[in-house]
Amino acid sequence: NKTLLLLIELGFIMIYFYICDRGFIGFENKNYSTDLFWSILLICLIIGIFNINKAQNDSKIILHRLQSEEWKGWMQIMFLLYHYYAATNMYNAIRIFIAAYVWLTGYGNFCYYIKTKDFTFLRFCHMLWRLNFLVIITCIVLSNSYMLYYICPLHTIFTIFIYLVLAICKHWNESQSKLFLKLTISLVIIIIIWDFNLQSISTSTSTSLSTSTSLISNEN
Repeated sequence: NKTLLLLIELGFIMIYFYICDRGFIGFENKNYSTDLFWSILLICLIIGIFNINKAQNDSKIILHRLQSEEWKGWMQIMFLLYHYYAATNMYNAIRIFIAAYVWLTGYGNFCYYIKTKDFTFLRFCHMLWRLNFLVIITCIVLSNSYMLYYICPLHTIFTIFIYLVLAICKHWNESQSKLFLKLTISLVIIIIIWDFNLQSISTSTSTSLSTSTSLISNEN
């Protein structure tokens, strides 16, 4: 049974997470070396140069899917090296990369909805499932806060935001002027939330979700 095998695989992954998180396996202190850090990146760059492929589809579109996926891939390499080597001097750059990654998620969703006009609730739930499933399971197993994995809430909130902006009055998406008006209104809403400190509402919501996750894990 394929489903059973996948559940067993997930179980072993969670057991490994738990063993590593609780310190049952000893790890040496991280020693950051600038030369090693950039040498690994240089090697990755050389490998990438020798594996350049020409995009077959949508090659005339600016920032088409293959380009955005490669951009994400390079940032993922930076994320891994940053955390693996505790490269604290890269902190500011990593914040920019995280913002760019979240923007790419919103951009990808925007292009998908504009192109396919698929605003079905099932597809929307599928997106949220993909974003949150592993993180929520990890929170339950390790009794961690949802906000500890902050990149997931970031992607989730912007996925919901893009969906709402385009799904509401979706017939407006056919007109560039009306679509621009929708985007302008959404920008104003974001500015109001930020400038009037209304983000505390979202913070309290995230805190409630984190608390619920902790309660579920404690009960288990």
